[in-house]
Amino acid sequence: MKKTLLLIFALLFFVIYASGQDQNKAHSTDTLLIGVKPAPPFLMKENQQWTGASVDLWKKISEELQLNYKFKEYKLAELTTALSHSKIDLSINPLTVTSDRIEQFNFTQPFYISNLTVATQKNSKNFIPAFLKNFFSPDFFKALLGLLLLIFIFGVIIWLAEKKKNPNMFAKGWKGIGDGFWWSAVTMTTVGYGDKAPVTKLGRIFGFIWMFTAIIVISGFTASIASSLTVNQINTSIENVNDLRNISAGTVKGSSTENYLNEKSIIYQSYPDLNAAIQALHEGNITALVYDDAILKYSIAKQNLQNDLEVLPLKFNKQYYSFALPYNMELHYPINSKLMEIIESPYWHNILSRYQVNSD
Repeated sequence: MKKTLLLIFALLFFVIYASGQDQNKAHSTDTLLIGVKPAPPFLMKENQQWTGASVDLWKKISEELQLNYKFKEYKLAELTTALSHSKIDLSINPLTVTSDRIEQFNFTQPFYISNLTVATQKNSKNFIPAFLKNFFSPDFFKALLGLLLLIFIFGVIIWLAEKKKNPNMFAKGWKGIGDGFWWSAVTMTTVGYGDKAPVTKLGRIFGFIWMFTAIIVISGFTASIASSLTVNQINTSIENVNDLRNISAGTVKGSSTENYLNEKSIIYQSYPDLNAAIQALHEGNITALVYDDAILKYSIAKQNLQNDLEVLPLKFNKQYYSFALPYNMELHYPINSKLMEIIESPYWHNILSRYQVNSD
């Protein structure tokens, strides 16, 4: 009996010892699954190979910790879901630390600090084509037709009031209607040729009403035309976040920028990725694109759109970029410790310079 118990204890000790040894060696032999998505200049996929500042940083960390790994590409929403459900071991994307995300998964020490900013079309970009496009827009012609209809209506009213007692100025038939239209247009524009004028009491009453009505109508119409024809100049008026409420803004769906705009109750259009958002800005579908400063500048330059688009010197809402891990990830401390060591060294600043990222 005693021999049996001793044998059982010996087996248990061996199992516990062996499992402990396996646990110590688990991350030296196992392959970590790293979730990634394109986020230039931190992560870029070229010829089926991942490059970028985050990739170089991770390679240095994994080399010094002797970690094996492989990359798996996700979309942004899929990436955060995979982290929260521990389907991946780590994401080296420049994920922004937010209160919502920190409830779902863990973060390392930030390795880069950025800001949100705004990109717009340059004032000089295709001004004449943009002017002509707005001038011949359906809204412009609708307003113009509405104005002509109003002039015609008052012209007919004056003609009806004047045609019998003032035939010299307001003739019969279509010619008389034309005379009324001419008088109505001249009165509205305050040109005042004086070649036609009502002489009857009723005609003068309607003429008096039309004069004051025309002042209001022409003022509003002039303002509408000026607004529609100079819409391309609106970026000069973006001086703070609140100015985004008065224009058509856009950002990337599922990003921390989207959460920020929601918190500020700013209406915006969302796009599946940054390239689609930049294209929408370039085509004039939105007036301003709100996104992370470093990534936005790099992406615009990468697409050779510096002559068409500009990033304004407006910065707000700091963005802290970190690696993300599930809460049960045992390697959190060694990865975080090594990351801090590297970003404090000249090696990290050389990486940022290599990918033309501002290291201030």
